[in-house]
Amino acid sequence: MELGLSWPMSQVIRTVNQILEYLLAPNAIRCDDGPEFTSHEFQA
Repeated sequence: MELGLSWPMSQVIRTVNQILEYLLAPNAIRCDDGPEFTSHEFQA
């Protein structure tokens, strides 16, 4: 488990990829519209 109030986009991607190593990929990921989630790298 990782906790944080403000993560850079690279940390968000790294954490999501680590989760996907252990769990099946979800059909969708729901998130707020913070700057880390509007990046083209995250959407890819």
